[in-house]
Amino acid sequence: MVEGLLDDLNLGGTSLESLAGNISGETSAATSESSSTNETVQSEVANNVSSATESNDEYTLTFNRPDFSKMLGTLAIIQDICNDVEIREGVIRSKTNNNKVILDINLTSIFQDKNLLISLLKSRLNLLKTFELDMNVQSEGDNNSIILQADSQKYEFIDCFSKMAFRKPAPKFLDNPYIEDSEFNSLTNGCTEDNMIFTYTITPYLKQRLAAICNGFRVDGVKFEFHGNSANLGIETKSKEETSKNTMEIPLLQNIDNKMFTMINMPLTLGIVSEVKISCYKLGGELAMCKSELNHFGIPFVLYSKMKFQPTV
Repeated sequence: MVEGLLDDLNLGGTSLESLAGNISGETSAATSESSSTNETVQSEVANNVSSATESNDEYTLTFNRPDFSKMLGTLAIIQDICNDVEIREGVIRSKTNNNKVILDINLTSIFQDKNLLISLLKSRLNLLKTFELDMNVQSEGDNNSIILQADSQKYEFIDCFSKMAFRKPAPKFLDNPYIEDSEFNSLTNGCTEDNMIFTYTITPYLKQRLAAICNGFRVDGVKFEFHGNSANLGIETKSKEETSKNTMEIPLLQNIDNKMFTMINMPLTLGIVSEVKISCYKLGGELAMCKSELNHFGIPFVLYSKMKFQPTV
């Protein structure tokens, strides 16, 4: 069901910028300004990312290959938990497929303030990975970059070897649409300093260990048990016959005794080599929310998940 178009191009000495202009369709006004546009693009490519902007939805962006690979790597992290992705002004803010986690991923360092909608994320990424070069391919100068052109109908990815076009999907049909400010603020408004129960940072090594235990136990959550002024983190199988507990005590900012909750383990199992800062907040009634912060090569990841307190057994 791939809606893309993949064509090999013979450049014949044509520069990448003028190739992009030919593909998108040149008007007489664009022709008269082509020299100025080419100079701007080449100058900004030297600074790693360049942009010739018309609007957030219709634009031209030029990526260097390291940034393009970083963007693909970021999207690959969520390809198994999100069917689609909507980037709004450089930010991904959506619910996962299971509706248990809100993702807030800031891609503005690469994608600036532009919008991008991708349906069938996993299959699209497999196609876009064809733009990555292996060690045997040489590409120099202004051709060592990838152009993304967006118009009202499609997205085109272009480099010195090929172009690929994807139809722009309708936002209302996406499984993981962008969460608007009003809804996002309503969902996370309890994450205030006054409501904080604890903040705890899990090292990359401990994150890897906990993820391996979760996979070995075949569970999707980690358990926090509260004992007055401290809490412990542990993992157990559904039968409770196999257990693992972190020996470190987590100091609490609020006294909570003989209660526990299970947090979804997604912040631990995501393919990110990073520490995880978990901030927990007490909401109304018996509800709590955990805000988990990670960093993927300079790309901030924030995950929000809601839990319910239960009595300890």
